[in-house]
Amino acid sequence: MDVNILIAESKEASEINYILKSAFKKSFEKYRFCPAYEAEDSQISEWIIDSFAYKILVNGQLQGALFVVEKNKQECELSIIAINPEFQNMGIASKAIILVEQRHANTKIWTLQTPEKETGNMHLYEKLGYVKVGNEKVNEHLNLVNYRKEW
Repeated sequence: MDVNILIAESKEASEINYILKSAFKKSFEKYRFCPAYEAEDSQISEWIIDSFAYKILVNGQLQGALFVVEKNKQECELSIIAINPEFQNMGIASKAIILVEQRHANTKIWTLQTPEKETGNMHLYEKLGYVKVGNEKVNEHLNLVNYRKEW
């Protein structure tokens, strides 16, 4: 399976938003909160412009998206990682994260958050060298785990 990342363009906001809604529907239902699920196409377009937005291609087809927010010259946050549900649990997210980290080779600190009940996500991030550094309560249904990786 060939996994690649390319810079997303704002004209692809609708297609990317469809993937975000598909990928995060269950999370939104479970936690009653998910900005990526609730976003409109216009917001996705703004995110594409305001961050490093990547489309994740699997065998040349758009099957995911990954958004990187640059906090400063040496620190970036993986703010959204979404894979089409039909392609989840196939190692695509792992490959995409590695590709993004390589593309941002000057970044010394990476951060991200994931729901504490999403053990599969936590396993993936820890396998890639991310370390738990704290928690954040969002609402009565959702606690986030903060992760950090330093080079």
